[in-house]
Amino acid sequence: MIYQKITDLIGSTPIIHLDKNKIFNKKLNIYAKLEYLNPFGSLKDRIAWEMIKDKIADIKKNNQTIIENSSGNTAKALSIIASNHGIKFKIITNRIKYEEKKDILKITKTKIEELPGKSQCLDPTDPYDPQFFIEKEISKNPNKYYFTNQYFNENNFKAHLKTAEEIDRDLNGKIDYFISGVGTAGSTLGIKKYFKNRVKVIGVICEKGETIPGIRNEKELFSVGLFDKKNLDSIITINEKEAIEATLELIWDFGIITGPTGGASYAAIKKLFKKEEKKLNIVFLACDRFEFYLSYFKKMKPDLFENKKDTQIQIKKIEIKNLEIDKDKLDKLIEKNEAIIVDIRSNFAYKIKSINNSINLPETYLEEIIEKKLTIFPKNKILIFVCPTGDRSLVAAAKFKALGYKAYSLKNGIFNYFT
Repeated sequence: MIYQKITDLIGSTPIIHLDKNKIFNKKLNIYAKLEYLNPFGSLKDRIAWEMIKDKIADIKKNNQTIIENSSGNTAKALSIIASNHGIKFKIITNRIKYEEKKDILKITKTKIEELPGKSQCLDPTDPYDPQFFIEKEISKNPNKYYFTNQYFNENNFKAHLKTAEEIDRDLNGKIDYFISGVGTAGSTLGIKKYFKNRVKVIGVICEKGETIPGIRNEKELFSVGLFDKKNLDSIITINEKEAIEATLELIWDFGIITGPTGGASYAAIKKLFKKEEKKLNIVFLACDRFEFYLSYFKKMKPDLFENKKDTQIQIKKIEIKNLEIDKDKLDKLIEKNEAIIVDIRSNFAYKIKSINNSINLPETYLEEIIEKKLTIFPKNKILIFVCPTGDRSLVAAAKFKALGYKAYSLKNGIFNYFT
């Protein structure tokens, strides 16, 4: 088949029926929709095109630059489409955690304005939060930019009405469950709006204090304007280990070269339906390709890579009750001068409001300290790590505890401390 435009290849992705001899429960029919076969490599190709296809002529006429807050896949698709139409593209972000993602964006001629602090822990008081900064930039130059605004743009979920239509057509309407990671919330919302109550839609989120690329944890969902818990029949939490193991299973056993988002969805299916006795038809999205996340795999599964020394401290399980302290206990430690308070937010957020006598060491620097095992804190002092909501500080505390420190995290973060 011959096409005239690359964007004509977006959508109509194939569905593969997972081999029943290899899946964990042979009573199930599990289907993976291979969204990584979109022309730019992910399901975000759909929303990128939907957000600008009717605006391209005006954007060109007004000599505007498309601008977005993106950590990778949406930016990649937008940048290629923009370049193909002679339009400039720029992202403002602090969420590109993986170097291969950044390299891909450089190849696609994306102008990257990277803000300080790569924390996944969103901070609405931080003037360098990407969404805040983009809106501020646009207010200064209202005619210069066209802001696609993926986290609040209704065309995000509308693009997935077609995704749902394709699933419905290919499976002859015989679908019981749809499982998908919650990132911008567009896929789950679009699928739910199409199927209404015909299909149970389950959202997959990441466990508190951990990172699965493309998926948010419960405390990050507030920043996604499209997210509404009422649009999901239920939500399930998956941890990093479960997501990685399920991703590798899909690659090794089924040849589905999906990234961790697809793996997390498959992990959710395994967790939910392992003992299911009914014959059910379950669909999930293989959202993008695993090659985009090699640095993530190297960090989390260093044993997979030859001659790769494990310089990262792996946390298999965080015992939250043993690592968190509340405000009252922290105040007592401060009064006795027994603790060093380490605020891992960005410099800008720290300057706005911080705990007295705390020190500021942004999260990105912590990773280098951990990797090189640098000794910068006295081990006779208690370390208390602080972030906005207590998620990322919990990870930091666990890593430093593994290095032999008396390390803890401020429960519920600095927002709770000052309320």
